[in-house]
Amino acid sequence: MKKLALSLMAAMAVAGFATSASALTVNVTYAISSTIAIPGIAPVAGPPGSGTLTVQYLNGTIGGHIGAGPVHLLSFSLAQSIDFFYTPVAGFPLHFTGLANASVPGSAPGTVLPVLGSVGSIFLGPAIGSVTGFIHCNGPTFLCSSSLINLPASVPQPISLSIPFGISGGVMAGLSVASGGGINWSGTFLTFASQPVIGTFTGTEVSRNVVPEPNTLALVGFGVLGLASLARRIKRR
Repeated sequence: MKKLALSLMAAMAVAGFATSASALTVNVTYAISSTIAIPGIAPVAGPPGSGTLTVQYLNGTIGGHIGAGPVHLLSFSLAQSIDFFYTPVAGFPLHFTGLANASVPGSAPGTVLPVLGSVGSIFLGPAIGSVTGFIHCNGPTFLCSSSLINLPASVPQPISLSIPFGISGGVMAGLSVASGGGINWSGTFLTFASQPVIGTFTGTEVSRNVVPEPNTLALVGFGVLGLASLARRIKRR
């Protein structure tokens, strides 16, 4: 029994050393708030959107601290209301309403500089995201259906777009890391009526989890097996 206890303690010590001596994977999830602005048309299109962003950092420690190194996007989803006015011709304002749902399933490897919790940037690898939903043009038919707008009046039109995401397309390629661990991003990702559509995203960290290494899990497994063997021996006696 004494030998078994010593073996378990040694295994736990090795596991602790292994996890502290090598980089660990750390998953961080952020609650995202967004606004959409179209300069020259509408300062802000509708109320803030909301969603989640989960990023996997590959250069973390057992305490959840993160250093510069590779980073993956695990998932990104966002629901954004559309509600703004546009007046292409004086006296004929158009009111656009709708909903856009953005989703990116994951990205190729990118980098994070410097450590999370400091001011710096996260560069996510390239991926393809999608935007679905609908948009409704409320106004004179001749304006909604014009070549400039190309949306039939009073008929909600589906939105279905594929957009590049990450380093390749520039969409959210650089997330600035705030001093408190939050993130910020602002940039152009679409055009509407020949005007840039600028998104602004802010994220507040809601969870951070260290993903154990396979070697550590194996050592823990050996420890569990040892305890089970010890329990059987005691039961026989």
